[in-house]
Amino acid sequence: MNESTRSAAFGVHAYRLCRSSRAEQFRKENRQVLRAGGLDDFAQAKVLERFHQALLNNDKAVLDDMIADQVIWVAERFGKGENLSKAQVLAHFGSKKEVKVEEHTRDHVRLTAFANTVVMTGNSTSVMKYKGQVSRGPRLFAIVYGKQNGRWQVLVHSIMDYDGML
Repeated sequence: MNESTRSAAFGVHAYRLCRSSRAEQFRKENRQVLRAGGLDDFAQAKVLERFHQALLNNDKAVLDDMIADQVIWVAERFGKGENLSKAQVLAHFGSKKEVKVEEHTRDHVRLTAFANTVVMTGNSTSVMKYKGQVSRGPRLFAIVYGKQNGRWQVLVHSIMDYDGML
């Protein structure tokens, strides 16, 4: 199967990380679809779960490993836009704790695969403290993971607050 056929065969698949009894079923289905798309190592590495846990645990070392050096990281918080470098993103975590994620769930999530790239889009709801302010509510996000130097890393991370649901 060639690259374009594999991507077309993979298509778009709904993936959910949530606190429901069906969460494990969604993970299993997602791993099957990634295998069909030729991206079994993305599922085996538990990339999405690892990144999610690093955010919840304020784990700067894991985030450093998972974020590409030339990452494009754009965000909207409290009506202000940010375009951050990897160093600026990492400065928010660890002992400094400018970002403290207390709760985090994702829904309406779609994964799309292109060769050695996985694009995840969806809706997230979290309670977090960001630079001293509490941020709640829904956000739209798009995260691009790519395989570089034998490991999966975040290449693009974009998130914005919004009112409503998808």
